[in-house]
Amino acid sequence: MLCVVGVMLGFGSNATSWFGIVFSGTQPQPTQALPLTALPFALMVSAARVICWFAVSFLCALAGAALVFGREKPGRVALALLEIVQAVPIPAFMVLALPVCFGAHGWLAGHALTGEILIGAPAFAALTFPMMDAAIRAHQKVPAHLVLAAHSFGLRPWPRFWRLYAPFGLPAVVRSIGHAMPNVWLGLTFAEVYAGMKQLPLSPGLGGYAVSSIRNHASLAFALTLLATGCLVMATDFLIVRPMRKWGQRFDKGSSTRSTSAAFGDIPLLGRMFTDGSRLLRIVGNLPLGPAPKATVLDDPEKTPRIIALIIPALLGVAGLLACEAAPNGLPDPDEWLRAGLLGIGEMLTLLVPLGICSVVLLPIAVGLKRWADTLMPAFRFLALFPAVLLFPLVVALVGPESPFSPLLFVGLPFFLAFHLLIGVQDFPRNLQEVTRAYRIRGWLRWKTILLPGLAQSWLKGVHRAFFWGWNAVIAADMTLWGTHISEHGLIGRAIIDATSRGDMAQASLGIMVMTLLAMGSEALIWRPLGLYVRRRTTGQTMETS
Repeated sequence: MLCVVGVMLGFGSNATSWFGIVFSGTQPQPTQALPLTALPFALMVSAARVICWFAVSFLCALAGAALVFGREKPGRVALALLEIVQAVPIPAFMVLALPVCFGAHGWLAGHALTGEILIGAPAFAALTFPMMDAAIRAHQKVPAHLVLAAHSFGLRPWPRFWRLYAPFGLPAVVRSIGHAMPNVWLGLTFAEVYAGMKQLPLSPGLGGYAVSSIRNHASLAFALTLLATGCLVMATDFLIVRPMRKWGQRFDKGSSTRSTSAAFGDIPLLGRMFTDGSRLLRIVGNLPLGPAPKATVLDDPEKTPRIIALIIPALLGVAGLLACEAAPNGLPDPDEWLRAGLLGIGEMLTLLVPLGICSVVLLPIAVGLKRWADTLMPAFRFLALFPAVLLFPLVVALVGPESPFSPLLFVGLPFFLAFHLLIGVQDFPRNLQEVTRAYRIRGWLRWKTILLPGLAQSWLKGVHRAFFWGWNAVIAADMTLWGTHISEHGLIGRAIIDATSRGDMAQASLGIMVMTLLAMGSEALIWRPLGLYVRRRTTGQTMETS
C-alpha cells in the first residue's frame, strides 16, 4: 500500500514539472468527418491493437510470474502489490500515461509509438495484472509431493517449470483472460474515444471513428461503427478467448480433451497451427536448461527471510512521498483528501444503490427466463463484452445532455448483472427444482426457502463483478461526447477528467488514489463479509474456501 500510494502521489505532484501541461480546455473543436471508406481502416487498427497488446500482456504476465517462481516471500509480496494495482480503475492507466506521452517535453513525445502506448496502457493493465496474479497463485498451489518428485528426478529449472508449474498455471491464466476481456474492451475503447475527443495525433480506431461520427451527427457512420465493433468483439471471443479456454481445459481434472487439435477442431487452420506449436513447445520443454539441481533438505526452514522483497516496495513508497513533499504544492491537504473521499463515496453509492434495484428487478426476470437461458446466453454475453462506452451517447440522446443520471446506469451495468444472473439460473440445482414441484411450494415461501438460497452465491458473484466493472467504467461514463459538447455526469470520475483536462495531474492522481483505496475498502468491508454471510446461510461454511 505504501508503495502504490507513494509512487502515485509522487508522480502526480511532479508530472507537470517533469513533462509539462498536457491539455488546456475541455471543449472539442469541430473537425471534418471521416468518410465511410475510413471505417475498414479503423476496424483494422483496433483489431491490430487488441492482438498486439494481448500478446504483449501474455508474455509480460508469464515473465512477471517467472521472476517469483519458487520463491514464497517474493510471491506473497507480488500478490499484495497486484491486489492493490488491480483496484486501480482501468481508464486511470491512460490518464497516468498522458503526461509521459503528450506532455510538453514528455519522454516519448515525437515518437511514432507514443499514441499506441497511450491507448494500450489500460488494455495492458486489464490483461497483464489478472494473468500474473492467476499464475502466481496457481504456482503456490502446486502440491508438495509433486515438488518433491521433481527434486527426486533431478529436473532442472526449465523442465521443472514446464512439466510441473505450467500445467497448474496455464488453466488459471486462461480463465483470467475470459474474466478480464470486458475490462479490456472498456479500457481500449475509452482510450480511443478520449484520444479522438482531444484530437491527439493518432491513427483513429473504432473509438476515434465513433467520436468523429458523433461530433458531425453522422448517424449512419455511427451505426456502422457499432456493428463493426460488435463483429470485432465476437471475432476476438470466438477466435482467441474461447479456443484458449478450451485448450486450457486439457489440464483440468476430468477433462475429456486429449489434444490441442481436439480443442481447436472447429477451426481447422488454428487447430493445425497449435498442434505444430505444441510439438515445438514439447521439444523446448524437454531441453535441460538451467543449473543442475543441488541436494537440499526439503523440510529445513528457510534461513533467509528475504527482507529485500519488502524493503524495495517500502523504499519506492517513501521516495514517492518525499517527491510529493518536494513538489510545489506538497502533499495533499486534509481538505483535498476529504473532498475527494466524499466524491468517491458518493460515486460508490450511485453504483451500489442501482445494483440493488437492478437485482430486485432482474432476478425474477432471470428466473422466469430459465427455459430460454441457453438461447439468451450468447446475446447477454455479447452485451457484457461490448464496450458500453460507445453506447453512452445514445443514452445521452434519450435522457438529455443535462440529465444528472450517468449513462452507466442504463447500459453496461444492467447487461453485466443480467448475464451473471442468467448463469446462476442456468446452474440452479436440479434437486431444489424437484423439491419445489414435489411439495408444491409457491409464492414468497418458494423464494424464501428455495430460490434465494439456491441463487445466493451466483447472485453475489454477479453483483460483485458488476460492481467492479462499473467502478472501472465510472471515469468513462462521467464524460460523454454529444455533438460538439461534452455531457458530464458523476462525481469522482468527473473530477479526475476535469483535472486531467486542466493539466492538474496532482488532483487527477489524488482522485485515482482515492478510487483505489475505496475499491480495496469495499472489498474488505462489503464483499468479503457479504460472501461469508451468504456461504454461512446457504452452505454452513464459516470460513472462505479457495
